[in-house]
Amino acid sequence: MNKVGEHQDFIGTPIEQWPLVTRSQADELKGIKFRTVEDVANCSDQQLQRIGMIAGMSPHSFREKAKAFLNLASDSADVAQREAELQALREENDKIKAETEAKLAAMQEQMTAILAAVAEKKPKTRKTRS
Repeated sequence: MNKVGEHQDFIGTPIEQWPLVTRSQADELKGIKFRTVEDVANCSDQQLQRIGMIAGMSPHSFREKAKAFLNLASDSADVAQREAELQALREENDKIKAETEAKLAAMQEQMTAILAAVAEKKPKTRKTRS
């Protein structure tokens, strides 16, 4: 967390996108090198002292809220990923059903044609009574 330019890419959720903090709080936190929610959630107790009352609550509570926010975001991402996978499986299942129904219809047509051909070749015999 040493000197970092404004155009530096960071990994994590930008602090200004965290609904818990105002724009001015985000600016103050960035001023003391807390640029992401992950920075707050993973900071040491010594780093936490620098936050002080910027967040309007105890720094320890602020860190816990950051951890809770990230856990919730992670859980939401997992749910979204599972929903996407489920949707993909549904689409694949529908495709397989359509292919199966098409093959079944083709087989039924072939069977009907074969039975019709067999019926034409079979000599018709009349039963006579003697």
